[in-house]
Amino acid sequence: MKKIIILGLLVLGLSGCGDDKDAEKTDIVQSALAEAEILSFVPADTPMFMSSGLSNDLYPDRYIEVMQDYMVNIANYVKVAFSDLNESMRQIDKDKQVMGDADLNKIEQFVDRWVVDGHFSKLGLKVGESQMVGYLVDLFPVIRIQLSEGHQISDMFADLDQQFTLSPQVQEQGGLAIREYTMDRMTVLAAHNDDYLVLSVAPTVIKDKLVTTLTGIEKPANNMAQNRNRLNAVKTRHGFVVDDMFVMDVQAVADYFINPDNYDAALLDFFQIEDNKLSPACKSEINAMLAKAPRLVAGATAMTDDRIDSAMIWEMDRELSQDMAQLAGRIPAADETAAFSFGMSVDILNSQKVLTKYIDNIINEPYQCELFTQFNQQAEAFRAKISQPLPPFIGNFKGFNMAFSDLKVNEQAANMNKPAEMIDSFKMQLALSVDEAQSLIGMAQMMLPQLQGMVLPTDGSLIPLKEQLPPNLMSLPVDLNSAYAAINNQTIGLSLGYPGGGNLSDLVKQEGQNLLISTTADAAGYKQMIEELFKLADMPQLSEEMKRQLESQKQITLNMLYWKQQKATVNFTDQGLTTRILTTY
Repeated sequence: MKKIIILGLLVLGLSGCGDDKDAEKTDIVQSALAEAEILSFVPADTPMFMSSGLSNDLYPDRYIEVMQDYMVNIANYVKVAFSDLNESMRQIDKDKQVMGDADLNKIEQFVDRWVVDGHFSKLGLKVGESQMVGYLVDLFPVIRIQLSEGHQISDMFADLDQQFTLSPQVQEQGGLAIREYTMDRMTVLAAHNDDYLVLSVAPTVIKDKLVTTLTGIEKPANNMAQNRNRLNAVKTRHGFVVDDMFVMDVQAVADYFINPDNYDAALLDFFQIEDNKLSPACKSEINAMLAKAPRLVAGATAMTDDRIDSAMIWEMDRELSQDMAQLAGRIPAADETAAFSFGMSVDILNSQKVLTKYIDNIINEPYQCELFTQFNQQAEAFRAKISQPLPPFIGNFKGFNMAFSDLKVNEQAANMNKPAEMIDSFKMQLALSVDEAQSLIGMAQMMLPQLQGMVLPTDGSLIPLKEQLPPNLMSLPVDLNSAYAAINNQTIGLSLGYPGGGNLSDLVKQEGQNLLISTTADAAGYKQMIEELFKLADMPQLSEEMKRQLESQKQITLNMLYWKQQKATVNFTDQGLTTRILTTY
């Protein structure tokens, strides 16, 4: 048990040390994947592939500089995370039955020695020098890293084994030092030489059959160095520029289990997956389902000295994607200079129509697969449920957006345990997107008689709430001097803390966006809010353990800020469910 925890903690910490480059691109599309020797170890048909650093020459110099500096922050993050994990372990394992203080201290010292000191360079990880690929061999995961110069991987493993008395089985084969760490029924493989580090895992009972293929001693006959057509097509289709990318072919992975006789895979033999598990009808219908959303891809669509654009797309067929696009309502505009904003939308009426379409498909053409019999039986009843009329408010609502900035905490009130006085000030905007604002206002006034005397123009002009709210609502725990509303026919906006309402009137007049999700963040404002929030960690009523955890979380959060602004959107496009992230750094 102790060995599992030690290796688990170390893998958890070290797995976060790759460069954060899932979203990179130069301004000129390079459709061909780089000719890198590391690709000769990767099966050309691997259903999962991720890469980093294959085209280091395409990275702007400033990007390499910023990201290498960021490795310092990641190292500090790992240090704080391990310290926090160790302290949590001490709290959980008070009797020290699993691991004593000496072992926990050894873990922290090991991380300091090999991760923090040198900022991962001892592990052969340097932005602009290292290369990394992840892939599947026989569905078993493999991570291969081409190490940067000056690494000390061999010394690190020797220290690991000595400090924690792990006693792995060690062998030299094919120019690699191969360590086998057996934990219960699984074996972790760690192989290295002067150029590469390879990590993988396999069931102990069959690992001997897999060692040469997982470690790359035996290269695949059809490898990615010879055939990069599939990934080149992904890059071209989605406009990815550098070769840092991720591809997960869900349909290809599933096919191993749907049609196991088509594959000579040790994993299938291990789990005794037989071809007769599914009927021909099930195979056909499951394949048809997976073909509608077969693959997840991610990569960079722009990369300059100060900007990284990235995209993650769950690819879908056009009909499904266009149907799903109808689910998006309208996210109203909000203050994009705020420390943080978050918007979300859904068109309930359209969602009802789309769902009805697919239920009708089942009713008209029932599944033949026996696994889906229950779907067939319940389709009529489910259609009746979703055909029920919706309450007017539900159908009227389309989305919301909210933004927060400039939080000021009253530390004295916090220390005196006066919750109502803890917040000195903050800025907040909330906007609701609706089909008809006037009908919603009328409904609210019917439900809340105290609102009936309010004059609420719907031309988008500012409404000072201090002058409009009835006396019995004046005791709200906010400063009403800076509370404003603004309403037009399709947007209802509320502003708190912004002098004169800020730009609320202009915002409610904007059309907004037909997106599922939209977020923005400003690093300076976000950092200010985090620091203010964590002042509450000094509240005397909090336990020392809670204070320690809050301080730890603060350090972890602040250590991960390398960017200046970020904006992310999620929506269905013709290509599928698409997440786009714009980062300035």
